[in-house]
Amino acid sequence: VNLPFNETTGMANNNVIIVGSSGMGKTACLIIPNILEGYQCPIISDPKGSIFSEYEKEITDLYDVRILNLKDISNSCCYNPLKYCKTDDDILFISHFIAESNGSGKMRVSNDSFWGDSAMHLLSALISFVVKNFDDEYKTMNSVIELYLMLETPPDIFF
Repeated sequence: VNLPFNETTGMANNNVIIVGSSGMGKTACLIIPNILEGYQCPIISDPKGSIFSEYEKEITDLYDVRILNLKDISNSCCYNPLKYCKTDDDILFISHFIAESNGSGKMRVSNDSFWGDSAMHLLSALISFVVKNFDDEYKTMNSVIELYLMLETPPDIFF
Protein backbone atom coordinates (compact mmCIF):
# COMPACT_ATOMS: atom_id res chain seq x y z
CA VAL A 1 0.00 0.00 0.00
CA ASN A 2 1.43 3.36 -0.97
CA LEU A 3 0.28 6.32 1.11
CA PRO A 4 1.01 9.44 -0.96
CA PHE A 5 1.14 12.90 0.56
CA ASN A 6 -1.97 14.80 -0.50
CA GLU A 7 -2.34 18.47 0.47
CA THR A 8 -5.88 18.69 -0.91
CA THR A 9 -7.50 16.14 1.42
CA GLY A 10 -8.58 18.81 3.87
CA MET A 11 -7.43 16.62 6.76
CA ALA A 12 -5.85 18.23 9.81
CA ASN A 13 -2.73 16.15 9.13
CA ASN A 14 -1.61 13.22 7.06
CA ASN A 15 0.06 11.24 9.82
CA VAL A 16 0.03 7.46 9.80
CA ILE A 17 0.74 5.07 12.62
CA ILE A 18 1.35 1.48 11.62
CA VAL A 19 0.67 -1.21 14.20
CA GLY A 20 0.80 -4.95 13.65
CA SER A 21 2.34 -8.11 14.97
CA SER A 22 5.68 -9.46 13.85
CA GLY A 23 5.80 -10.68 10.27
CA MET A 24 2.69 -8.83 9.06
CA GLY A 25 4.61 -6.89 6.39
CA LYS A 26 4.65 -3.45 8.03
CA THR A 27 8.23 -2.72 7.00
CA ALA A 28 8.27 -4.34 3.55
CA CYS A 29 4.83 -3.23 2.38
CA LEU A 30 4.34 0.16 4.03
CA ILE A 31 7.43 1.71 5.58
CA ILE A 32 10.12 1.02 2.94
CA PRO A 33 8.03 2.00 -0.13
CA ASN A 34 6.93 5.25 1.52
CA ILE A 35 10.42 6.12 2.73
CA LEU A 36 11.82 5.61 -0.76
CA GLU A 37 9.22 7.95 -2.30
CA GLY A 38 11.07 10.84 -0.62
CA TYR A 39 8.25 13.37 -0.32
CA GLN A 40 7.40 13.01 3.33
CA CYS A 41 9.13 13.94 6.54
CA PRO A 42 9.11 10.57 8.27
CA ILE A 43 9.83 9.74 11.88
CA ILE A 44 10.61 6.06 12.04
CA SER A 45 11.13 3.83 15.05
CA ASP A 46 13.84 1.37 14.06
CA PRO A 47 14.99 -0.21 17.36
CA LYS A 48 17.19 -2.84 15.68
CA GLY A 49 18.59 -0.37 13.14
CA SER A 50 17.80 -2.81 10.33
CA ILE A 51 15.88 -0.38 8.10
CA PHE A 52 18.61 2.25 8.25
CA SER A 53 21.47 -0.21 7.80
CA GLU A 54 19.81 -1.80 4.74
CA TYR A 55 18.69 1.46 3.07
CA GLU A 56 21.26 3.93 4.43
CA LYS A 57 22.40 5.25 1.01
CA GLU A 58 18.86 5.81 -0.29
CA ILE A 59 17.63 7.35 2.96
CA THR A 60 20.57 9.73 3.37
CA ASP A 61 20.22 10.84 -0.27
CA LEU A 62 16.55 11.73 0.27
CA TYR A 63 16.48 13.06 3.83
CA ASP A 64 18.44 14.98 6.43
CA VAL A 65 18.71 12.06 8.87
CA ARG A 66 18.82 12.36 12.65
CA ILE A 67 19.32 9.19 14.67
CA LEU A 68 18.49 8.78 18.35
CA ASN A 69 20.47 5.77 19.57
CA LEU A 70 20.08 5.23 23.30
CA LYS A 71 22.27 2.10 23.30
CA ASP A 72 25.28 3.84 21.76
CA ILE A 73 25.08 7.56 22.54
CA SER A 74 28.28 8.25 20.54
CA ASN A 75 26.34 7.32 17.36
CA SER A 76 23.35 9.47 18.25
CA CYS A 77 22.31 13.02 17.56
CA CYS A 78 22.47 15.23 20.61
CA TYR A 79 21.01 18.52 21.74
CA ASN A 80 23.47 21.10 23.04
CA PRO A 81 21.66 24.08 24.58
CA LEU A 82 24.94 26.00 24.92
CA LYS A 83 25.19 26.11 21.13
CA TYR A 84 22.34 28.63 21.20
CA CYS A 85 23.76 30.87 23.95
CA LYS A 86 24.82 34.06 22.21
CA THR A 87 23.96 36.67 24.85
CA ASP A 88 23.86 36.94 28.62
CA ASP A 89 20.06 36.80 28.41
CA ASP A 90 20.32 33.43 26.64
CA ILE A 91 22.54 32.12 29.44
CA LEU A 92 20.12 33.37 32.10
CA PHE A 93 17.17 31.83 30.25
CA ILE A 94 18.77 28.37 30.08
CA SER A 95 20.09 28.60 33.64
CA HIS A 96 16.67 29.55 34.97
CA PHE A 97 14.93 26.55 33.45
CA ILE A 98 17.63 24.06 34.42
CA ALA A 99 17.85 25.36 38.01
CA GLU A 100 14.07 25.49 38.46
CA SER A 101 13.36 22.10 36.93
CA ASN A 102 12.82 19.26 39.35
CA GLY A 103 12.82 16.47 36.79
CA SER A 104 9.03 16.15 36.67
CA GLY A 105 8.56 18.79 34.00
CA LYS A 106 7.03 21.18 36.53
CA MET A 107 8.66 24.27 37.99
CA ARG A 108 9.45 24.29 41.70
CA VAL A 109 7.24 26.46 43.80
CA SER A 110 8.62 27.70 47.11
CA ASN A 111 8.23 30.69 49.39
CA ASP A 112 11.99 30.72 50.02
CA SER A 113 13.71 31.49 46.72
CA PHE A 114 17.23 31.70 48.21
CA TRP A 115 18.34 28.20 47.22
CA GLY A 116 16.74 28.27 43.78
CA ASP A 117 18.21 31.69 43.05
CA SER A 118 21.62 30.55 44.31
CA ALA A 119 21.52 27.47 42.09
CA MET A 120 20.53 29.59 39.10
CA HIS A 121 23.32 32.12 39.73
CA LEU A 122 25.94 29.40 40.14
CA LEU A 123 24.73 27.65 37.00
CA SER A 124 24.69 30.97 35.12
CA ALA A 125 28.27 31.67 36.16
CA LEU A 126 29.46 28.21 35.09
CA ILE A 127 27.62 28.31 31.76
CA SER A 128 28.85 31.84 31.10
CA PHE A 129 32.44 30.79 31.79
CA VAL A 130 32.16 27.82 29.42
CA VAL A 131 30.42 29.79 26.64
CA LYS A 132 32.84 32.71 26.77
CA ASN A 133 36.13 30.87 27.35
CA PHE A 134 35.97 27.39 25.83
CA ASP A 135 36.47 26.33 22.21
CA ASP A 136 33.25 25.39 20.37
CA GLU A 137 33.80 21.64 20.71
CA TYR A 138 33.96 22.00 24.53
CA LYS A 139 30.99 24.34 24.91
CA THR A 140 28.78 21.59 26.34
CA MET A 141 26.83 20.84 29.48
CA ASN A 142 29.45 18.18 30.19
CA SER A 143 32.04 20.96 30.57
CA VAL A 144 29.69 22.80 32.92
CA ILE A 145 29.31 19.64 35.03
CA GLU A 146 33.09 19.13 35.11
CA LEU A 147 33.58 22.70 36.34
CA TYR A 148 30.93 22.16 39.02
CA LEU A 149 32.64 18.97 40.18
CA MET A 150 35.92 20.88 40.41
CA LEU A 151 34.21 23.23 42.88
CA GLU A 152 33.48 20.26 45.12
CA THR A 153 37.10 19.04 45.01
CA PRO A 154 38.90 19.53 48.33
CA PRO A 155 41.40 22.43 48.12
CA ASP A 156 44.37 20.28 49.28
CA ILE A 157 44.35 18.41 45.97
CA PHE A 158 45.76 21.52 44.30
CA PHE A 159 48.75 21.80 46.67
